[in-house]
Parts: sequence; C-alpha cells; structure tokens
Amino acid sequence: MSNGNSSFSKKFSSGAMITLLLVVMAPQLGLSVITPSFARMASDLNVNVAQLQWTTTIYMAGYALSMFVGGFLAEKYDAVKLQAFGLIVFSIGSILCAFSQSIFPLSAGRFLQALGGTSATVLCRLIIRRRIDPAFRIAPLANLTMVISLTPALAPLLGGVASLFFPWRAIFVVLAVLGITLSLLCLGFLGSAKADEPSLPSLASTLSSIGASLSNLSYLWYSAALALVWMSYFGFLALSPGFFETNYGITGISYGVLMLWPAVGYWFGSYLIKHTANPTKFAHTSIMVSGLVALAVLLVGLVAPLLPAWVVIAILCTQFIGVGATIPYSQNGQLALPLPLPGVSTGLFFFIQMMSGAVYAAVANSFEATSFRSVLAFVAAPQLVLCLAFVAISLIGGGGKFRVPTRK
Repeated sequence: MSNGNSSFSKKFSSGAMITLLLVVMAPQLGLSVITPSFARMASDLNVNVAQLQWTTTIYMAGYALSMFVGGFLAEKYDAVKLQAFGLIVFSIGSILCAFSQSIFPLSAGRFLQALGGTSATVLCRLIIRRRIDPAFRIAPLANLTMVISLTPALAPLLGGVASLFFPWRAIFVVLAVLGITLSLLCLGFLGSAKADEPSLPSLASTLSSIGASLSNLSYLWYSAALALVWMSYFGFLALSPGFFETNYGITGISYGVLMLWPAVGYWFGSYLIKHTANPTKFAHTSIMVSGLVALAVLLVGLVAPLLPAWVVIAILCTQFIGVGATIPYSQNGQLALPLPLPGVSTGLFFFIQMMSGAVYAAVANSFEATSFRSVLAFVAAPQLVLCLAFVAISLIGGGGKFRVPTRK
C-alpha cells in the first residue's frame, strides 16, 4: 500500500485493530510471563535467580537488535509479512527454551524469542504510519501503549497461576503455539503495509538516514524521553524478582499479583493522554509531576526503613503514570518527523529505547542490586533525569536552536 495521503485511513477495521493489539503483546509476554517460575527454573538448571535475571537482559539485547533490523528490512519488505515471519522466529526460540538443559541454550532461546517476536514494537508502529492518517494516529498508538502497559502486569500473574499447575517448560511451549497463531492472524487480518518505494537501503543511505535522525534535535528529544522512561520501568521489571524475593520473600503467584499494580499506573497514563484535548501539554506536565515523584522515591530509598511491599508498589504506580503518558507522546512525535528512510529512523528510535533498557538493567545486575535502597535508586533516577532535562531545555533552550516540541 502506498504511503500517499489518498490511501490513508482514519482507523483500522475491528479485526485488524484487535490483531495489532494481540501481536504487540508478544514482546512483553515473552519478557515476563516466565519470571514467576524463576525459582523453579534456577533449581532445575543449577543456577541462582540472579543468574537467571541475566537472561532477561539478554532478551532485551535481542529486543534492541530486533528494532533496528525490523525497521531496516521494512524499507523493502511488507511490514505485515515481516511481522508474521518474526513471530515464527519467536516460536522457534520458545521451543529451544522449553527443551534447554542449562542456562546457555536457554539464553540463546531467549535471544531468538526477542529477535523475532519483539519486532512487533517497531513493525506495528510502521503499519500504523503506512495505513493511518497522521491526524488520527494518537488513538491507535495509545491503544497499543495501553495494551503493552498491562501485559507486563498480566503476564507475571498468568505465569504465576500457570506455575501452580504446569512445569515452566510447558509455558514456553504455550508461547510457541501463541507465536504461530499470531503469525496466521497477521496474514489473515492486517492486509498490506508496504513502503512507498520498496528497496533495501544501501549502506550509504542507511548511514545518511541515521545521521539525519541523530542530527534532528526533535528526534533526539523524543528518543531521550522514550529511553529514560523505559529505563525506569524496565529497570523495575528486571530487578523485581530478586528485589521481592530478597526483601519480602515474595515469589510465584503473589509476585504476579503484586506486579499488576505498577502497570496500572503505566496504563492510566496512556489512557489519560489518549483522551486529553492537548496530548503534548499533558505529556509535558506528566514528565514534571513524575519527576517529582521519582525524587520522592529516591529520597525514600535513601532515608526510610524497609517499607511494606504494598507501599512501594503504590508509590511506583504513581511514578509510572508518567511512563504511560510519555511513551505514546514520544512515538507520535517521532513518527511525524519528515526524516529519510522512515523504517530505518523508526527502527533506530526503538533500538535506542530497548538498548538503553538492556544496558541499564545490565549495570544494575552487575551491582547485584536487590536491596531496598539500590532498587529504588535505579528505578527513580532516569525519570528524575528526564524531568531535569525538560526543565533545563524549557528555561534555557528558548534562546537557542532547540525547544521542547510543543505541537499538538
């Protein structure tokens, strides 16, 4: 389908929208549905939970690579067909995980899961870009973000329930079946989402697109905003198994129930920005408010004794409202930028997000951050940095070349 204005639609059919929402759940399901089973997996594979947390970081590295590769290939190939193929790779990785006898093939399987299934993060957005009129994109983007926000909460809960009845290997088999099913739904309901002039970019044009993106100040702002809020949220997801087990003795289904609530804040932020009259103004306000909450989280971690788990969760639920608002705001802003090779620039955009999360989690894991103080510090710091950057740009950027984008 051409990307010309005459072929844009205002919305997807219900079947296509539901398929997109289901497909975009795959990255987060693959990421966190297995975490309630970490204690049992560690015993079976003769490792500890901290070592298993590294497989989450490996998943995120594959996630990051998938972003750029998916965007690059989408310059030539239909984004829908690429997505269907990626989900098959996700299924192959899930099967490898299911039959792993040590942490090394498990890590390889987790990497393959991410390399294939997480392409939904960039390809679903490219499908929206190629199919939907720019004036109507915020609604489907917010829909995707709301589903994504709930998946990390529902996935551990579902995984916790499943762990009561099934071995962890069976959960990976279910993920493999899910990947195949979603691949068929893509081919059946999403139609076509081709680039304007399908061709695989040359090295020179790819580098030129990357250079144009990284020299665009609005692109840098949207990328930084997305990366920083994701570092806070993913930092919490990556550290939470060890944090709750070490400090509160919480694992399994109790862990899944507890993890539901931070995602509620994430979801609520996306819901609010979808329904506000001025999404940009709301996003900017949420960056400020969530930054202040992050400061409070940092101070609590530094000076307060170990708080009850439900108090920690309630505070983070509030902080993550800003995550839910900032993600669709950043994605919508990036998609609207007139950059060459939009598949490459969009892939780079999500690569920056996911690699930032992977590196941040790797740093946290290298410090073996499980204590009350260290985990709250790691979770609070990125959103506090974003708030300070926003204030600095707003105060001193007006006299220079760059201002925080204020387009509705």
